[in-house]
Amino acid sequence: MNITNILSQEAVLDDLKSRQKMDVIVEMVGIIKSMNKIQNSDQVVKDLMARESLGSTGIGYGVAIPHAKTDVTDLVALLGRSKLGVDFDSLDGIPVKLFFLLLTPKNSTGQHLKALARISNLLKDKLFRQELLEAEDSGAIYKIIKRENNSTH
Repeated sequence: MNITNILSQEAVLDDLKSRQKMDVIVEMVGIIKSMNKIQNSDQVVKDLMARESLGSTGIGYGVAIPHAKTDVTDLVALLGRSKLGVDFDSLDGIPVKLFFLLLTPKNSTGQHLKALARISNLLKDKLFRQELLEAEDSGAIYKIIKRENNSTH
């Protein structure tokens, strides 16, 4: 799966302001709403938090992949970077600095799993994560993702 098919440059945030788990999700969903990718932001937040209640999507190494099946017609992705880090109840307790939010249609289990696997695989690479953290701005972050995706795709 090509991540840049579901992640546009406008959906890359280089400086999330929120400092709490719920607030980060609300901030990211607000951006997706402003891009006209979702209709009901309150329901999307509820769906994401319901998924979080099953177990944190903070996978470790300063990375979280909040995701949910919700009322969208296509896959929707957003990458956010927090310069200070957020306590996201991660498996390793490390504050999260990289968030890759994924929304998928309720009936698309295959797409959902493929996208999660691809995102997870990319973010396992320590050097890739470091590059994302050190990138100057959202444009630079997007170029790094595009390059890495094309080289491992």
